[in-house]
This record gives sequence, structure tokens and C-alpha cells, in this order.
Amino acid sequence: MGARRVAFVFALAALASLESFGDGSVGFAQTPPPATAEESDYYKVDFIPTSPGSVEVGGLDFLPDGRLVVSTRHGQVWIVSDPCAANPADAKLTLFAEGLYEGLGLAVVKGDIYVLQRTELSRLRDTDGDGRCDTIDTISDDWGLSGNYHEFAYGLPHDADGNFYVSLNVGFLDPKWWHGKSLAPWRGWVLKVGPDGKSEPFASGLRSPNGLGFNGDGDLFVTDNQSDWMPSCPLFHVKAGEFYGHPASLEWTDEYKKFDKKASDTEPPHRQRRAPALWIPYGLSRSAGNPLLDTTAGKFGPFAGQMFVAELTNGCVLRADLEKVEGEWQGSVLQFRRGTGSANRIAFAPDGTMVVGLTNRGWGGAPPADGLARVKWTGRVPMEMEHVRFEQDGFLVSFTLPFAADCRPTAANAHLVQYDYNSW
Repeated sequence: MGARRVAFVFALAALASLESFGDGSVGFAQTPPPATAEESDYYKVDFIPTSPGSVEVGGLDFLPDGRLVVSTRHGQVWIVSDPCAANPADAKLTLFAEGLYEGLGLAVVKGDIYVLQRTELSRLRDTDGDGRCDTIDTISDDWGLSGNYHEFAYGLPHDADGNFYVSLNVGFLDPKWWHGKSLAPWRGWVLKVGPDGKSEPFASGLRSPNGLGFNGDGDLFVTDNQSDWMPSCPLFHVKAGEFYGHPASLEWTDEYKKFDKKASDTEPPHRQRRAPALWIPYGLSRSAGNPLLDTTAGKFGPFAGQMFVAELTNGCVLRADLEKVEGEWQGSVLQFRRGTGSANRIAFAPDGTMVVGLTNRGWGGAPPADGLARVKWTGRVPMEMEHVRFEQDGFLVSFTLPFAADCRPTAANAHLVQYDYNSW
């Protein structure tokens, strides 16, 4: 039933444990130790007060004046003044818009607020300066909607040319709800929406691609959520025209439409499947959110240029360190900070604070189930694996701090495990 993916795990004494994945991609994962208070020595977590259940976050971005804009699964848009105040209670939420259809993506571009609803990409404007939305313009609605409960639309990164990127969920049906179906055009695809509002299919083969983001080279990445055809949560480098493994989306290609061909639940298609940059081990993630590039230039600690990934089920943030090998991205993924609540969206404030948007409704995330968390670096550098590099004869691991004088890792305290991922 298709090619299997090979994975390796090894450990360096009691310092860390790592995972690596074969067949074109390599990844590492730090096994989470028992929860302790030590993480707070390096990264503090606090929460902006919100009414319980009222702010299930789908999108985050900042206005030019530093205020935070938040879209929610309840169809609201909030503006948060002073979001990085020393006392989180001093951050104040004001309702900007309501009545939208589940905003799971948001971006601020040249002062305008764009929200990705389930049905369309919209631009929201306050034309009279009273702090409330006055006009909502449809930018694009060039995708289908059957009415299935699982047809979410996610976003909303944009590139230097003004293109937005949108990812669309497949639907779930009874009784085999775990077998995703593309019931309407472009479900299971990433779409590119041009400045003129014209949408074009960009890449296929996705299941529940809840997070999109760019790395420092301007390459687009997407996370997906594990289940059918996704054995664990991947982080994909998205390239135009490529296929990433879930067959349902292919029903909207010319090849399938010409012969009224339907995607199989069990047989892989005759299509080259692109490997992920990394697999996130199941124990670390079951519901990955958006990837976020650290552009803080050291304001958030020693990981500038790496990517962080929101994780909803375990209520944490992960860290991904990527390298390009023979033209392909691959890399390591490590536990970064637990105790954030059900992290669905993450964004950096101008002062280097990471804002975490929480949501849980029907998705099973760790508490708190909704609202806004903040992660701030204390200025202390943790002892962590900073980079893991794949070499011809093994792995080169560098750390954020020097080893203790009496610490000498040897082959005797290294452990390697190999295991497989099945493509279905």
C-alpha cells in the first residue's frame, strides 16, 4: 500500500532524545521530560484575561501601531490594545467586527485587516475611525463549500508580491468519518490568491492543513494533522504543483475529472508523493497549528531564524530547525514550551513577545481551551540543542551552552531506534 517512511531515534545520555526520518527527510525530537517549573526560568507564560469561551482564536496579527488583531471561530474580530503590557490585565479587548463565518486566518496588510472566513477571503475596514468595522469586501471566494462541518479554511500568510495563501480542509462523513473526502472544489489544496483576487490551485494532497507560514528564504511551509494518509503531523515545504499524500484532493485535477475518477480510501494514487521537511512525532503533536519564523533578532532568545510550531492537543509550542540538503529542506523538531494552553496560532509582537491564540471547540486541545497566552524570554539562555545537522557519517549536534566539564557523551550512552511510517 505504498512506500513506507523510515525513522530513527537516538539519545545523548540524559541530555535529550532525537528522531530522524529517512527517505529524503530528517527530523529530530526532544522527548518531553516530566513537567517541571524549570521552563519558566527561561520562558514565562501568562494569560490575557478574556471571557471564558468568547475568544477561540483562528488568526493573529499586529497593526502598525502595535495593537493586536484577533479573529475567532465564533466569527468575531477583536482588537487588543497594549497586548504586551507588563500586567496582562492591562491589555484591553475591543470588539471590531462580528457575524463572520469562522475566521481561521487573519493578516494585516498596509493597515487593512484581512480575514479568511470559511466561505471567502475578506477585507475589513473602519472608514469613520470609531474603532468598529464599517465595510467588508470580498477579495476571493474561488473555492467550494458543501456544508460539511469539517470544511475549514486556514491562513493567512502573504508574500512580497501581495499574494495570499489559503489551505482548505477535506470533509468528514459517516460512518468512516476518518476517511477525508474532497466534497467541493479545491478541498485538500493550498490556493494562491493574487492581489486582484484571482485564486489558483497551488498544491494538493493535504488533509487538515491548519497552519501556513514562510521561512527566512521566502519558502512556504504548511503543517497537517495526523490521521488517514498522514501517519503523524508533518511540516511540508509547499511547492507549486506538488502532491503531499492525501488522495482526495486529486478529484479536482484534469486527470480525475476527465474520467470521473474517484480517489480511493485505501490504494495510493499513481502520483509522486513529496516527503515532508520533517515528521513531528505523535507524542509531541497530534494537532499542529501554524509555523512561525523567529524574526525577533534575539529578542526571543537564542533561536533566531528557526521556526516555532503551535500544537493544540498537547497545549504547547514546538521548535523546528531546518537546513537545506541537496536542495531539499529537512531538520529537527524539539519540545519548546509546555503549559501554553491549546495553541492554535502564534505570532510575534514587535517587542519579541510570542502571542499564543488558543482554541479547543470540538478539537480536543489542552486547557486553557480559549483566549490569549503570552510567552516571554526571561533573558536566561537554556541548555538546549541549538542545531542538529545531518552528516554523511551521522549527526552533528550543537548546543546553546557549553557542556559541563565532567560531561563526556560517548557511544556507550547513545541509543538509536529505527521504525517505519506507513503511507496510508
